[in-house]
Amino acid sequence: MCWVNAQYGDCRAELDCIRAEHGIPIHHWPDLNPLHDVDGFAAFLAALDLVISIDNSTAHLAGALGTETWMLLPFASETGWRWLTQRTDTLWYAGVRLWRQPRPGQWSPVVEAAARELAGRVSRQPDAIDDDAAADF
Repeated sequence: MCWVNAQYGDCRAELDCIRAEHGIPIHHWPDLNPLHDVDGFAAFLAALDLVISIDNSTAHLAGALGTETWMLLPFASETGWRWLTQRTDTLWYAGVRLWRQPRPGQWSPVVEAAARELAGRVSRQPDAIDDDAAADF
């Protein structure tokens, strides 16, 4: 299993910090930029097993492509018209799961719940590819 970064722009310092503090290498392609190559970015997202994002264009594109996506949302009343208020799925994209703040401004419970589910999923999946092999891509 390997972790990849879909954030474009200069984020090397943050990725280096995660590696240093947690020992998690996150692969990054600095030339990947949806503002310059939408087709390439779409191909990148379509090749992923899971995208975890806030409600942004990356999450919408991944959802439209059919890539499983977990979308981290603010409190339900702030996004209710688009995401409805009592659902964890969406009418717009079959493979998108919604994770909402329980109260305005409370991101910790959202991130912790998604992290627990992700940890359970990772522990159940055999490593399909290791980080050293992924570096060759």
